[in-house]
Order: sequence, then C-alpha cells, then structure tokens
Amino acid sequence: MSRNLQTEIGLLRQEVSYLTKLVEGMRRDIPDRLSPYSNRVMNESQAARYLGTSPQSVRRRREAGKLSARKEGRHWMYKEKELAQYKAKNILPKIWKE
Repeated sequence: MSRNLQTEIGLLRQEVSYLTKLVEGMRRDIPDRLSPYSNRVMNESQAARYLGTSPQSVRRRREAGKLSARKEGRHWMYKEKELAQYKAKNILPKIWKE
C-alpha cells in the first residue's frame, strides 16, 4: 500500500470514531421516554447540564427570550421537550459543522 493511501485510511478511521462517539452522545442526551407529550421539567442547573453549558448561559438565553421557562417559587423551571428542541436547532448543527 502507498503511504498516501495509508494516511487516508487513518484519517477515515479517526473520522468514523469521532462520528460514532457523537451519535452515542446524542442517544444518551435524548432519552427514549421523551415524547412530544413529555411533562418532565428541569431546574436551571439540570438544564445547563443537559445543554452542556453553564447555568449563567442558560439564564442569559432565558432573559434574551431564546429559552422559555416558568418560575416556581424562587426557581426557574425548563421543560425537557423545549430544551431538546432548542438543542436540536441551535447546538447540534454547530457540532456537525466542526
């Protein structure tokens, strides 16, 4: 085999490995129980973990109107269904571009 062909094969293997890990991560992020009728809610910390960001970033996105939430007592609560939709529209496309 030529050196160029070996290099190409190595790069393809790395890309397949990266894509496999990405898909596995997506499967973990979108639980089987999640349906259009899911009523599960999360607090700001849980929402940040789900989106892979900080609670301050979640708060800024809520204040900018990018994320919807409702206040329960002193805490802001986020619907899992809406977070999944936001993640699919805003976060996953950025990962695919990299």
